[in-house]
Amino acid sequence: MKPIIVSLFYLMGCAILPAGEDSARLVFAEVLQTTLDGHPALREVQARWEAARARVPQAAAWEDPMLDTTLMQKGERRGHAFTEAEFMLSQQLPFSGTPKARGRLAEAEAAAAWETVGQVRSRLIGETRSAFVAYAGAWERLRLNSEHQKLLEEAAEIAQAKVETREARLADALQARTEISLLRDSREDLMMDQAEARVRLNALMRQPVGKLLPPPEPLTFVPLKANLEEMTARALLHRPELLMAQQDRATSEARIELARRSGRADPSLQVTSRHLAGAGGGIQEVDVGISIPLKALNAGKYQGIKAEAAAAREAADQAWNSARWETERMVGEAYEKAAAAAERYRILRDAVVPQAKQTLEARRADFATRQASFLEYNAARITLQGAETALYDRLIAYRDAVSALDTMTENHSASPRPQP
Repeated sequence: MKPIIVSLFYLMGCAILPAGEDSARLVFAEVLQTTLDGHPALREVQARWEAARARVPQAAAWEDPMLDTTLMQKGERRGHAFTEAEFMLSQQLPFSGTPKARGRLAEAEAAAAWETVGQVRSRLIGETRSAFVAYAGAWERLRLNSEHQKLLEEAAEIAQAKVETREARLADALQARTEISLLRDSREDLMMDQAEARVRLNALMRQPVGKLLPPPEPLTFVPLKANLEEMTARALLHRPELLMAQQDRATSEARIELARRSGRADPSLQVTSRHLAGAGGGIQEVDVGISIPLKALNAGKYQGIKAEAAAAREAADQAWNSARWETERMVGEAYEKAAAAAERYRILRDAVVPQAKQTLEARRADFATRQASFLEYNAARITLQGAETALYDRLIAYRDAVSALDTMTENHSASPRPQP
């Protein structure tokens, strides 16, 4: 199903805007801000956080007071008259501090819900980065494809001129046209890649997925300024998954405190008043009583509550340790990938691509002056095309690795993460 859908979008809008139109560039910072502003996934988790925050005063409140009314009829009386009326008001007195403990647990759960907002925001940033890099990379590959088509068209004209003067075989001209056709065929694959990336960007920005987008701002190479230790330290402070695990630990601590207080008995105060028929107006009797739950007789229940809370805390501690080591591993891998891609990019940019361009220029001159065959010229062109393609592949790999680092360290061009 996916290839069919993507093909439809490709047919709807696969036109390429002129690469020189700088007045209408797709800027990553603007794309990212559009994605984050009012995104349904973010609004969903923010609503869940607001719901969790609204539970805090509910959890911290005392038990509701109880009012009990009893009407009694003694002996034989006509009508609906009652001989005695009793009113009882009762209130549980939370000397154990259970409401406060419940409130602290609800606050910790609300804080954990807020960290979910950060996790979703981080995911959207990562998806937007990946889609934008793929879109920009497709544009760069299409540009290279167009440049090499022009080179081959020029070579085809020279080869045809040679054939007409009998300085070259017809096979050279046919080979040049074949190479042009092959580039056109590969261009269709590149157009499909561009269409897929455009669909992803439009979906993230909540635009019609078939909408055409302007050319992206060019991908640039910006060396990393922080070392691995600095990156790791920042990730341990900012990575959303680690912050969630840390908040889960705080939640488990609050649950431990609530479990400890749940085993304490909270007395209930009852005030009972009676009105006796025939004894005059007003209240004739008032009783005051206290009831205390015998939780000691159900000790197994509260020991189980404490054991459950302790096990949950142990699980939260281990989850935090796991997230911490996972963060260090992910930062290390991304950093090493970025470093390797950067080194290979520099080699291609500073040595391989310039040398391949010089070789092609020399072969181009030789071919134009009948000193080299088309096969020799085309071999130099293929080498340059491979080197330039590898250059952008290394740049995209570098940008992907840096994007992963930026997402984990909250280092990006979006507006700062809001505070609860």
